Amino acid sequence: NQSLTNAGLFSATNQFALTEGPDGQPINTNWYDYVYRTGFSHNNSLSMSGGNESTKYYTSIGYTEQEGIIQRNDFKRISALMNVDHKVNKAISVGT
Repeated sequence: NQSLTNAGLFSATNQFALTEGPDGQPINTNWYDYVYRTGFSHNNSLSMSGGNESTKYYTSIGYTEQEGIIQRNDFKRISALMNVDHKVNKAISVGT
């Protein structure tokens, strides 16, 4: 309504008004409740490592889930990592 007034176009026939519900009261939707939410995030991980003098290993897995403050703005990730290193002799090492 203010923009119509500023443009010199405001009148009783083209104004924006709240719609009335079946009970005769104006419908006033609080869109903030439908769009936003409290964000939540969690991250879980598990790792193992070990070995002996010639072979060493490391393994990890993880899961991350984030819920953004805007509805349907979510992020999920699953990750995994594995390292193995083996010392064949003093001069040669192999890893993956």
